Amino acid sequence: MNKINIENIIFGDSSNNFYSIKNKRSNKSIKFKLKNVFLPFGLDEEYNNYYLKFELDEHNLEHIEFKNTITLLEKKNNE
Repeated sequence: MNKINIENIIFGDSSNNFYSIKNKRSNKSIKFKLKNVFLPFGLDEEYNNYYLKFELDEHNLEHIEFKNTITLLEKKNNE
């Protein structure tokens, strides 16, 4: 997974309580590539919104870094 500098992240306007998360320098959406992710539940639908739930391997460094990045994004969004 590519390392992401949290300071380069911007949160865009919301639409139906969903926010766009983009790279400040390129104004492009952020994409994550993870290998060996488990999809035990498949695609879920709730209130006409679709979610893909996945399971991370707590021993996989790439998955740990992804989880840490998401945690930092949540913290920044709450600030």
